[in-house]
Amino acid sequence: MSITERPTGSRTVHGVCHHDCPDTCGWVVETDDKGVAVRMRGDEDHPFSAGELCPKVNRFLDRVYHPDRILTPLRRVGAKGSGEFEPVTWEVALREVGERLTDLVSTHGGECVLPFSDAGNQSLLSLQGISSRFFNHIGASRLLRNICGPTVGAG
Repeated sequence: MSITERPTGSRTVHGVCHHDCPDTCGWVVETDDKGVAVRMRGDEDHPFSAGELCPKVNRFLDRVYHPDRILTPLRRVGAKGSGEFEPVTWEVALREVGERLTDLVSTHGGECVLPFSDAGNQSLLSLQGISSRFFNHIGASRLLRNICGPTVGAG
């Protein structure tokens, strides 16, 4: 099935959260006959979350189907803070960000970029992977793993 095709007939779909948490909370979604999710709840049979969902996932359908959801990259066209943007394609957005990052690193070196990288929600993919490789590639050596952890630990 392609990503644009939707199944016909209402059904129940079981899955797990995409937020990359260690427990990967289980959820159950009911869809209408057009394949649109109409209800989401925690999966009571999940071995870790046992039917509970965090606030992020409890509001997931509201975020996905919100009429003001931004569906395309936006480029600022007015002064910073003016709220003036224009839509651009993903190709244009990624190219422009890549060009700006390349220019900055070429001019000022890799240390001009603060290499902040959160561990998502402490998953192996986030902790041992792509962010360290990326920042190492551009020459940034002071990788900051989190902002809130030390604050919480300090009380």
